[in-house]
Amino acid sequence: MSYLVHQESLCTYCQFPNEVEVWSIVNVNTDPELRDLLLGGELNMAECASCKQIFYAEHFMLYHDPDYELMAFVYPHEHADERPQWERKTAEDFARTQAETPEDKKLAYSPVTLFGLDQLIYFVEHEEEKAIQGEIASLLAPAHGFLTRKLKPSEAREKNVPTVIPYLNDQEGLVRTSVLAALEKLRAVNDRLFVYAKLEETLRQNPNWTFEKCPR
Repeated sequence: MSYLVHQESLCTYCQFPNEVEVWSIVNVNTDPELRDLLLGGELNMAECASCKQIFYAEHFMLYHDPDYELMAFVYPHEHADERPQWERKTAEDFARTQAETPEDKKLAYSPVTLFGLDQLIYFVEHEEEKAIQGEIASLLAPAHGFLTRKLKPSEAREKNVPTVIPYLNDQEGLVRTSVLAALEKLRAVNDRLFVYAKLEETLRQNPNWTFEKCPR
């Protein structure tokens, strides 16, 4: 479920203290409209009671999208310079919560730490773009002589690779030469898939690349 909380937020234009409602937990499975508000830049926006300007009310947010296996701890942007400290807090809070969660409801993926609404928007948009480009690669594969393997979103995120990996044949699997050959075929058909262009660049720069030990 998603939750609203009340807080006092200073207007970023005139510094007037406003009592506002902000979302502290967002679950896009139960409340998909909140994802649309996020991507539209409207989530946790407030109108200042004094100057009438619209401003973003900074507040910690827990963002969960089970379909993308994405659990994001989103801290105020001002904490970005202290990333290690907040990453530790994310890990500790997540571990404590999971320890109190029934086995059948525990998450099989780790959370990410982000700072500010802009980072969250970029992250969500990038995850969606990876999925879209993965679907395109899967559709092109049968007609252009390569295979694809679909990964769980969290596994792809952890290994810093697309959610769909093209490769040449089952005998070689996801080894560098097989993936690189398939990427060349994919690029020849569609050279606008920047997610795969980045993967190809990574493989060319790392002659010892293996799927099991991807650079992060």
